[in-house]
Amino acid sequence: MLNRVKEEHLKNKPEGCFLADVFLMCNLKEIKNSTWQLDYYNPETKKITSHLIQQGEIQDNQESFKDPNTNIQEIDLNKVNVEFKEALETAKAELSKYPDTATKIVAILQTLEGISTWNISFITTNFFLHNTKVNAETGDIIKTNYSSLLSFKAE
Repeated sequence: MLNRVKEEHLKNKPEGCFLADVFLMCNLKEIKNSTWQLDYYNPETKKITSHLIQQGEIQDNQESFKDPNTNIQEIDLNKVNVEFKEALETAKAELSKYPDTATKIVAILQTLEGISTWNISFITTNFFLHNTKVNAETGDIIKTNYSSLLSFKAE
């Protein structure tokens, strides 16, 4: 997966942008056939350009979903040593500590606080969100959290 992402990144990087994240969202059962998305951030315009790998589709100049006080950091693919498959197995092992089953997954490769991170969230059959952050350079678990989706409130 990482080799394919690196190839696509070299071919499709928009001018004036940097790679902000690599993103996947799908039903867990369909993960092998799902499309990865590369998101490029333009610091001048504060807009995102997304490239869907398998379809070659590009969505240009989208608003970035971020807290105004958050600084989007560039992901350096050369620092990523842990393949998605390995990070996924780590996240699944963490989820197995709970009496629950994942149905959907959101996976993001991003830089958080200067660390290349696999940020993997599962939505479960019991309406819980399980999140595991895995250091994409070492494979170590940075943080894990399991909380009810019903506990999230709109402010």
